[in-house]
Amino acid sequence: MEETWSSVARDVAASFGTTLEAMFLAFARVFPIVLLVPAIGLKGFQTTIRAAFALVLALAIAPAFRSAGSAPLTALSILEAVLSGIPVAIAASVPLWIVMNVGAYADLLRGSTEPVASPFADTRQTQLSTLFGLLGSAWFLSMGGVSITAGLLLEPLPPEPLLRIVGSLANGVAIATVIAGPLLGASVLLEVATALIAKHASPANIQGLLTPLRNVALLAVLAFGLHEMESVLAGVFLNARP
Repeated sequence: MEETWSSVARDVAASFGTTLEAMFLAFARVFPIVLLVPAIGLKGFQTTIRAAFALVLALAIAPAFRSAGSAPLTALSILEAVLSGIPVAIAASVPLWIVMNVGAYADLLRGSTEPVASPFADTRQTQLSTLFGLLGSAWFLSMGGVSITAGLLLEPLPPEPLLRIVGSLANGVAIATVIAGPLLGASVLLEVATALIAKHASPANIQGLLTPLRNVALLAVLAFGLHEMESVLAGVFLNARP
């Protein structure tokens, strides 16, 4: 029975122009992508769907590993394949997680932190965090993020993978500053303005009116910043193109 399944798997691999060993290496390299990148490995999907997506992506890049897969598979070779996929997964996931956290930060400024079910994590997240996660994932897919990620997976493991990971995290800090900076500045100005108005206005209970107006203003600033957010992500993904 095992020989039958093995022969079937080898026939399937051969139909895609690769070998079973190369498929295992490709799947090991794809595994961190499905695990970390929210646009690809949605937690809301069933495990079988996520595994099927990983298999499809692995089949797409497996022919490039045909020469490496000609040697017998070992635990070391599989571990090396997984480790080589981690820097790519972090580079692809950091911008998307930052976009989600900008949404969570906006909810925090608005005082709306009621959690909702999220397709990106096992834990519940805020409303704008979930919305921005879906928006960022749509941008990622429309900008060719999957093909760019697959191209990066074809590259060999960099000589200093930790430096690449640190560089991705540093780029994430820069992205967060560009995206969340205007929101933070607007929130400070709105706080000062509402405090001055509440101090000098009459009647004294005008604060109940100013709070929803402040929240609307924050949402307006966030809406005006969507184009800048999209431009930043487009620059990140295009610069990452191999």
